[in-house]
Order: sequence, then structure tokens, then C-alpha cells
Amino acid sequence: MKAILFGLVLLIVVGFGGYLFLSKQSATVSTATPNINVSLAGTIISVSGNSEYSFELHGVDRVTSLNSSHLDLISYINKKVTVVGQYSGTTLFVDSVTETP
Repeated sequence: MKAILFGLVLLIVVGFGGYLFLSKQSATVSTATPNINVSLAGTIISVSGNSEYSFELHGVDRVTSLNSSHLDLISYINKKVTVVGQYSGTTLFVDSVTETP
């Protein structure tokens, strides 16, 4: 009788421990978004800002905020372009710009 009672208690403890382990595993779901390059076409417009330039891409159906740490977007103002980059929030960080006719 003691062996049965001991086996039952052991089964409950192991089962409860397994439940806690699995519940911790499912709570660590990654919510990171993959880095996906986006290609958009439109006209780059300079927007009045404080002392820095701020840029937007005016496309057919949307306006997108632009930023770039390694490209000079000033030279593309009021030109039709295709930009390729990655979103961070609502801003597209531009990796490349190609003028379009």
C-alpha cells in the first residue's frame, strides 16, 4: 500500500513539474519581425523639420517616411525613384535608390 501511495505522489509531482516546464516553454514565443527588404516607387519630397531634413516618399497610394544613414537623399528630392530598404516602425530605412523615368 505504501508503494502504491508513493508511486502516486511521485507521478503527481513529475506531472506537475512537466506542466510547469512546458508552460514556460510556450511563453517564450519570439515576436521579432524578420528583416524583409521592401521596394517602393514614388517621388521623394523634403518635409520641413527642425534643423534636419526629413524625407517622404509620395507613391500612388501611400506616403512613407524615409531615412538613411549612408545615402544622401537630398540629391533625389522631387525625382521619381524606386527605393529599397527595411521598415522600422513606420519609417523605411533606405538601402538603395534608383531613379526611374
